[in-house]
Amino acid sequence: MIDPKNYYDKLLIAIHDIQDYLRYSEMEGELDPTDPWFPLWSSLRELSLKMQDEKEMSEDKDFS
Repeated sequence: MIDPKNYYDKLLIAIHDIQDYLRYSEMEGELDPTDPWFPLWSSLRELSLKMQDEKEMSEDKDFS
């Protein structure tokens, strides 16, 4: 569940918003690996996955 007050969720929301902007405004709605904006979109995806993992680890520590 996403909590906009949570640090990780704020970052995940911001990353998602930037990815959406890149996809729909700069890449015309298509994820094209040959587009100059694709490496940035891809890097943000990696960052998002890393943040999700860190969030899960943080939540696991809270329950321990």
